[in-house]
Amino acid sequence: MIFSPKHFQFFEEISNFTHKITIISLLLCTVNNKDFIAELARRSENSSRDVADMIFTLTQIMTEKWQNNDSIAIQNFGSFVIKKKSERISVNPVSKQRLLVPPKIVLTFRPSNMLKDKFK
Repeated sequence: MIFSPKHFQFFEEISNFTHKITIISLLLCTVNNKDFIAELARRSENSSRDVADMIFTLTQIMTEKWQNNDSIAIQNFGSFVIKKKSERISVNPVSKQRLLVPPKIVLTFRPSNMLKDKFK
């Protein structure tokens, strides 16, 4: 998909939207995908279909970056980082049997200082 200025404006509006999330709204409700798209469409004055397409494109791009072991940083929100966990030995507490846990790759999120401050 080729990004137009409208797309970049939308991504900027998503960034601004994340800045406006308050602790109260996070504590009082869980937003599902349909409600999130409707709210973004309302705030950005785009159709729900356009917003859904842009979110789908955004998630595709993010997934491709993670598959390439790239990190993604969103200014004033946080960073999604790929971490490699090495293999380790785990002990079953009941049988005392030692097990080898294979190495794995995990996706972690580190919130920005600005986001952390909103939760203090």
